Amino acid sequence: MTYKGLDRLGKVISKIPSLERLEIVLNADQPGGNIRLWSLSRSLESLSSLQYLRLCFPYYESSLGGKFLDTIFLKDCLKKLKELRSLSLEFPRCEKIKDFWFEEICDGINELGLLEHLKLEFSFCTNISNESLKVLGPALGRLRSLKIMFLNLLNCRNMEESGLDEIHKGLGKLKKIENVSISASGCWHLNQQILKRFEENLMTHPNIKNVNIF
Repeated sequence: MTYKGLDRLGKVISKIPSLERLEIVLNADQPGGNIRLWSLSRSLESLSSLQYLRLCFPYYESSLGGKFLDTIFLKDCLKKLKELRSLSLEFPRCEKIKDFWFEEICDGINELGLLEHLKLEFSFCTNISNESLKVLGPALGRLRSLKIMFLNLLNCRNMEESGLDEIHKGLGKLKKIENVSISASGCWHLNQQILKRFEENLMTHPNIKNVNIF
């Protein structure tokens, strides 16, 4: 789908304010050109009843000059979707995504007080670093209704133990969290000993029933 296709889709979606569930998945197995995500984000803002949102854009590449717009508009869009119970943001193999992009998304989700399920898929996003985890941790700590969290950092090479510590601190503030899954294979600075220690620390949380670190 081209950016023009997303523009058209956004215009249709914006006319259904009562929509409660939305999935947009671009099934690409290779880079497919630039996408203006900011245009779609503007349309999503009107969906005040939306409870489930999944955006999946493999090999996402921002349009020329649109990187800043994409992050700002998506962040502002998320802040307005106050009824969201489930959010899945999937951008695998998006090498152009950097810490700034990730940090803006964290700023967008930290006000979703009703959110129960969160999935962040950033596998093979090799240009995000440990700084992203340091921002994500505090953002998670504000999601007071969160029950299930899945984070995919497969082959995100620049993650470190200090970032995991921030995730642990954030989740430790949540009273309803029950299930945590994190994929960190291929992270050069996270060996099995570190991941095992992280898993054990999470299991000390009184409400967490299942932890899967792999």
